[in-house]
Amino acid sequence: QNPTAQTREITIVQIQDCLCGYLVQKDRQGIQDSSFVLTPAAKNPKGVQFDFNATDGRQVRGVEFYNQNRLSESDFDGCMGISVSWDPKDELNISTKPVFYQDDAPKILEGALQSGRVSKTFLKNVYSGRETIACAVVVTAVLKPKESVSFQFNTVLDFPFIRLNGLESQKKYTVFYPEAFGRVQAILREALSADARISSELDKSFSNLISTDVLNKIYPKSKTKQSDLKSLTLNSLSFLAEATVWDREDRFLVRECADYPFFNSLDVYFYGSFSLLAFMPRLDGAVMRHFASAILAVDDTRRRHHEYVNHPYADLPDPKLEGPRAVRGAVIHDLGSPFDAKPDAYDWHNVKEWKDLAPKFVLMVLRHFNTTGDRFVLNDCREAVYACMEYLEAMVEEGQSFPLTHGTDDTFDNLSSHGISVYCGSLWIAGLRAAARIAQILGDEAQATDWNAKSELAAEEFHDALWDEQEGYFHFFVTPIETNDLVDDQLANLRKAVKESIPLSESKTEMVIQINCWLNESSIPEEVDLSRRQLREFKKEWLTAQCPKAFTASWQKKIHLDNDDIFVDSMLADTYLRLLGLSPITDVEKVRRSLKKVYEMNYKANSPLIGAANLVHVDGSPLDEFNFQAHDVWIGIQFSLITAMLMHGLKSEAEDLIESMVKNLYNEARIPFAAPEGFNGSCRLHPETIEKNLNLSKASAAKLHKNLLSAKILLPDSRVSPMLTRDLATFKKTYKSLIQTAKVDETALFSLIHNTALKYTAGKYFRPGMVFAIVQAAKFMK
Repeated sequence: QNPTAQTREITIVQIQDCLCGYLVQKDRQGIQDSSFVLTPAAKNPKGVQFDFNATDGRQVRGVEFYNQNRLSESDFDGCMGISVSWDPKDELNISTKPVFYQDDAPKILEGALQSGRVSKTFLKNVYSGRETIACAVVVTAVLKPKESVSFQFNTVLDFPFIRLNGLESQKKYTVFYPEAFGRVQAILREALSADARISSELDKSFSNLISTDVLNKIYPKSKTKQSDLKSLTLNSLSFLAEATVWDREDRFLVRECADYPFFNSLDVYFYGSFSLLAFMPRLDGAVMRHFASAILAVDDTRRRHHEYVNHPYADLPDPKLEGPRAVRGAVIHDLGSPFDAKPDAYDWHNVKEWKDLAPKFVLMVLRHFNTTGDRFVLNDCREAVYACMEYLEAMVEEGQSFPLTHGTDDTFDNLSSHGISVYCGSLWIAGLRAAARIAQILGDEAQATDWNAKSELAAEEFHDALWDEQEGYFHFFVTPIETNDLVDDQLANLRKAVKESIPLSESKTEMVIQINCWLNESSIPEEVDLSRRQLREFKKEWLTAQCPKAFTASWQKKIHLDNDDIFVDSMLADTYLRLLGLSPITDVEKVRRSLKKVYEMNYKANSPLIGAANLVHVDGSPLDEFNFQAHDVWIGIQFSLITAMLMHGLKSEAEDLIESMVKNLYNEARIPFAAPEGFNGSCRLHPETIEKNLNLSKASAAKLHKNLLSAKILLPDSRVSPMLTRDLATFKKTYKSLIQTAKVDETALFSLIHNTALKYTAGKYFRPGMVFAIVQAAKFMK
């Protein structure tokens, strides 16, 4: 538009490098991420102008790039085109320069802006065919005062080949455009013909994903907050466009994130796939089938884990640090990576020991059936469901109701838990109930009865062992006694020593059950000042003292191991079960109390304005400074919390967390699309960091750090105060004296403090797709 009072000539130039023939080079060698750089390459690239009339009457002119011959060694083996479409009534001048050397781009741009057009002449001089080329499309309009015109630039990329280490295929769109010759223009023609329809139906399509009724239920009085929630939800879909591989056989691979480039990481997919299920449910079914096939596979190739991946001959401190790549029934972590396209490319942990993957797979299979009614997917996944449940059941030792955790055995792979954990324990109960429901649907009543019975026993022990009635939440984990903790030839002496307090049977297995029941009994007299954890610890010490020789070294390690920290996503399994219409883990009152505890401690006490941290001490204080995953505020987990809160009437708490997500993503971090894994608001600002970043002496940095503490910019443990102003001008005015005394650049200090206050935990991530569970939660709201 020309807003002036004079006639104006306006020129817009689009210059595009030819990517045909380019290569991709790993950015950080030896690092397991998907950071790459484009390496320009050329082998007889060509650029030609094309023209056609679109079906809606618009004219189209552009340039198509291709190579003289196919370049199978290239990562960009194919064609591409840029173009402009316009209404011929607008009398625009459209010119193209199909080929010029990339090095000449500044000169071409300058000439085009001066003259309003470009010539087609390619000044080759000495041409070898190994030079990188570019093209230009130029639009010039002469506009009278207040006159306006519109035109549209278009880009089509036709690089159809998928060539990963272990996977050769073609992208899904080649099914609809099977002929390679002319495909760029064919795609462009269809896209332009659908322009008007797509634009007119866009709002309707979005409303089908998150309806006005849902938004009104959550925010009945605020259109602004409705808009914010809609943005949170729909923006997460951009991740599906930028981080996926979809081939002709409906192999759908969605990357976990840029830092962890594994496809369909099951522990993350469990959260993020709510977005895919809402958007393209058939593809979720394809993913379930691919997981089922991988679960039933066998691969005896030996590999090592953790830091022993690159040390094949080193002695291993734990046998679980080595094992076969695939075992029938063992649920894999992923469906490959760009560097290793076979399932279970992740080798940092031996996930065959993880306790969360099998229940998550089973729950997702049932979720897909409940959502789509597709019995074919259910039938195709039946064998894998049974196999993975049997595999995990084999880990349930005699006298136990759970497959016990032994360290980092789940998606929170830096948070160590032992015994019965609130996360894996609740998922085990949920997995049993979902598997029972699948068996029931498929007509296997005997198996359904067995799994339901086991879930009831596990649920009873789960509450007895972990629920803290006084504090109102489930503890992080407890360590029960196991058969291998007892010395066989000392059992009679143990029975005799404790017979007045704990009647024990002759059977070793029954003895384990009886001791654990006694440990779980949590009645504390009012006059006794003991926490639930302290009571268990006292009982363990007393039991051990009665007959020390009856216990092995493994038991001695457990006496003080129970953990009453507050885990953020303790209600995940319960939420899933309620969404699936199955019997939940616990009653509504316990859910509400647990969620309120997390809200008050993990969020308000620990990281207010940011979100609920993964794991905090019972008073809300952070764990050890270097336990970063404990401090992390994972965005997908926030959406899990919000979903549960809305389902249980904690609307104000849910709204508070939604607002924190909106502020951090859009106002603080300024991330317009998708979302990172999360933020960390518990990093500390130490004198050494101040010294390095502000170029101060050691003494000056120590003094500034002390003054930051005194000014309450930093909390006593050196974390940044969440109440610190985020406005630079206010910061300068409020702390003018402190800044002058320190003789530092005020902007540099402000930036250092706030960069410490809010850090990324990982790049754009799939887990935040859990935001679509909020849509389902609205159905439960009264």
